[in-house]
Amino acid sequence: MAVVLKPGAVVQGYNVIELVGDGTQSNVYLAERDNMMHWLIHIESPDWEPNVRSARVERFQTEDGNWVALEASGTRMVELASWVDKLELPFLGWRWAQLAREIGFAHTKDVVLQQARPLSLERLVFNRQGELIVSQTDSSTDDEYTFLVPEQKREMTPASDVFALGASLRGLAGENLPRDVAKVLERATSPDATKRYRNGKEFCEALAEVLPDPAREKLASPRKRSVWKWAIAVGVLVCGGLALCVALAIWLISSQLLLTEPQTKKEIPLRVTILKWNVEGKCDARVGVRAAEGGFVVTTNEGAQFAAIESINKLTAGI
Repeated sequence: MAVVLKPGAVVQGYNVIELVGDGTQSNVYLAERDNMMHWLIHIESPDWEPNVRSARVERFQTEDGNWVALEASGTRMVELASWVDKLELPFLGWRWAQLAREIGFAHTKDVVLQQARPLSLERLVFNRQGELIVSQTDSSTDDEYTFLVPEQKREMTPASDVFALGASLRGLAGENLPRDVAKVLERATSPDATKRYRNGKEFCEALAEVLPDPAREKLASPRKRSVWKWAIAVGVLVCGGLALCVALAIWLISSQLLLTEPQTKKEIPLRVTILKWNVEGKCDARVGVRAAEGGFVVTTNEGAQFAAIESINKLTAGI
């Protein structure tokens, strides 16, 4: 088996994004060139040729062997699965989560896909961005690629679509899955519709929680925990910047007072005023610092700028 390329590798102008799957005959990568996604197939067996329907195919050779490159757009899932022995879960699972979310949007409009036509792998097609979509064209009725739900057509609900999605993902990814992923798929394919995820959105969120992070995420993850982590990180940065700017402002005032007046110990009132407050995409304040004694301004500084401030009452300095 050939060495697996890492994300960022370049082959004949194709930038490798991630490994799609490997096998005894070929390794398949998702790659990008000219802002378009391609399948980059490294042929390991000299007697094997991928079954490619696309007319726009590029074949070339390198020191590592023979290669085939074709646009990702229009490739059916069953074609991609036939090129390798195993599809990688990070590649496959996240596209299923995105697909579940798209079907979840249809569920908000009371649309159930299984009521019109059973979901078939023949109908799952990749677009120009390398994402999965449900094709509206007629597909094969071969049971090998179709995952029928247990309930009758008149009883079908959004949970029926969840069953078909879960069964198709498990059929492609196999049984040897991480335990948490297997538990999500077990619930999605429960014979009892009331025990499944209620719709595509819930199924998407469950998959997003247990799937490994993709090499390059095309769509924002729906994980709630990630949002909280981001909020905490921003809060820490804001507080750190605030403390640093306030300390700098006090130090500047102290330095000016020490240089301009004889040394006696006094308490000088220090007034901090916000001159400008801007909340256009960020928390931004411009602050003026002014110290006065006996009605006369001792020193002033209107150049300090930082994220936020509560108040400063007094400054004790040697004068």
